Amino acid sequence: MKMSNRERIGWALVLLTALISRLADLGHRAMSHDESLHAVYSRYLTEGAGYRHDPMMHGPLLFHLNALTDLFLSHTDFTYRLVPAFFGVGCVAILLAYRKWLGPRGALIAAALLTVDPAHLTFSRYLRNDIYISLFTLWMFWAVMRYREERKAGHLLHLAIALGLSFACKEVCYIHGAVFGSGCLLFALVDTLRVHKPPFHKIPRPVPLTIRDLFRLLIPAIRRLILSIGNLVCSAPELIRTLKTPTQTFLRHPLTQCALLMLTLALPFASALLEKDLAWDQRSMPDPDIFQRIVGLTLIPFGVATAIAIPYYQFVRRLGAWVTCLFSFWSIQLTLYTTLFHNPVQGFATGVWGGLGYWLAQHEVERGNSSHLFYLSLLLLYAPILLSGLIVGIRNLKKTWIGFTLFWTIGNILIYSWAGERMPWLLVHITLPLCLLTAVGIDRTLAWRGPVRIAGLAVLGLGLLQMTVNAWRINGPNAEGPIEPMMYAHSGAGVKPAVDIAFQHLEAHPGTVLVSENQFSWPMLWYFRDGPAPYQYQETLDSLPAHASVIFTAPSNRERFQQMGWNPRLEVAMTTWPRPHYHDVSLQNLKNLLTLPPVRQKFFRYYLNRAQPDWGPYEYPGPHRFLLMTRSPTREEPRLLP
Repeated sequence: MKMSNRERIGWALVLLTALISRLADLGHRAMSHDESLHAVYSRYLTEGAGYRHDPMMHGPLLFHLNALTDLFLSHTDFTYRLVPAFFGVGCVAILLAYRKWLGPRGALIAAALLTVDPAHLTFSRYLRNDIYISLFTLWMFWAVMRYREERKAGHLLHLAIALGLSFACKEVCYIHGAVFGSGCLLFALVDTLRVHKPPFHKIPRPVPLTIRDLFRLLIPAIRRLILSIGNLVCSAPELIRTLKTPTQTFLRHPLTQCALLMLTLALPFASALLEKDLAWDQRSMPDPDIFQRIVGLTLIPFGVATAIAIPYYQFVRRLGAWVTCLFSFWSIQLTLYTTLFHNPVQGFATGVWGGLGYWLAQHEVERGNSSHLFYLSLLLLYAPILLSGLIVGIRNLKKTWIGFTLFWTIGNILIYSWAGERMPWLLVHITLPLCLLTAVGIDRTLAWRGPVRIAGLAVLGLGLLQMTVNAWRINGPNAEGPIEPMMYAHSGAGVKPAVDIAFQHLEAHPGTVLVSENQFSWPMLWYFRDGPAPYQYQETLDSLPAHASVIFTAPSNRERFQQMGWNPRLEVAMTTWPRPHYHDVSLQNLKNLLTLPPVRQKFFRYYLNRAQPDWGPYEYPGPHRFLLMTRSPTREEPRLLP
């Protein structure tokens, strides 16, 4: 489809906006707890300091990409966030390939929505895996739809590579694989039924069997039942002959081929379901006996997958393509999970077995928000206009790509809302398909005429303005601290000033060290890895080395250390959490909103300006605070604090 000059200008502006919004002031915000974990272990990989895949930190792709950034650029907050930032721009740019389905204007609108979507913008500026998954999911959707239309083997290879990178990235790939696979089978069946009408008219009607027959004449009732079953059995050969052609059509359907490809490639990762007693335990992974059991159990689903794939893809004449896809998929897994083949035993075990096993165990922990309506509350808070995409999808089900996108949306909403871990960064997997559906609705609204068009554009304009303001607010004035529900386990604004003060003091007193309690290690291990002095951490600070001149301790220890000559310099909210009850969706909250004027006033103040009272000393979850204290170095022996 040829692109006009106006469309080229529009795309240039959208992509430039996406790039600037993701790179501007990218290194200003302090690394969060999780970001610092990802950064430090990426440095371990760069330095050859023993990085090994750990399911707790998800897949290895992020660490390998960051190691490349470190190798060719440097290791700063800005450079380590460059990869997710460019992946965020990639999510916008890949929609150029969606012009065939969305149309020229619709694709541009979808790109603009992803550019200002608060979830995508925020986590394009965050060292997490989810923005990578967004790009790979868009790639998978493109490959599936193109293979449905053109049936070129190259599109199956695209699907295999995108799926392989997803499996090397984060365990949500199991969710997306299940949704896409079931969606492919569903719409393959729909397409088949459109061509071959169900032959229900050829099935003889069974002899009516009433309740009266059962009570009055038991023997005639049994006779009639036998006659009904006999009629069905006699018609079975004709029914089978009638169903033979549609069955072959369904099996040969390109969407069925996509579903079977995803199933047969990913099935070995389900081996953790075969033996629950063999739980994931990183310490036991190097044990040869454990490894042999894992390899043996993994061979079972691999054998099942092969037994399904070879005859099936021989039947559809795509066996060579499947072998190529198999090689590509597993080349990605083995290369990354084994850390470029430096950790073959433990890497294979934790990758193929440990990922699913560990995160299934976390389902019962239920970390994050406890409400099943958590993602709905975030959508209503940050981007309610995107919920209109559900209406668009329902009204356009006859178009396969729209119906598939609606299935994708609803599937993600239901599964992520059910899953035990409900975190704000997972919202990107719900807003992604919603942006596509909403773009269709906006494109059609632009084609309306008269007052209805004006009213529709006014509503859409307000919704897009709200999204843009929220995206700016999260990543601008509210980027640090617990104000925004989008930020969870986030670093406070005082972290970087505390690092600067500690650096200045250590540089002014060479030969001294910083000592921290263990609970304050992250993100400080990241910031002091190349600091002016060694960074030491211990369970408590009851015993300190004589050459310690900077400490990070709990604020409750202020007086005790002051009596020993330490000077308090800065109290910092190191890790913060938003108030979960401030955006809960419940019938009681709705009733209070409708009946109590003070509640309405507080609601609108919070909804429009995020206005809320300061945290109380006993409020949960309160910020995790530390106190930075310094002293002049002495030659005294280590002493035990009173």
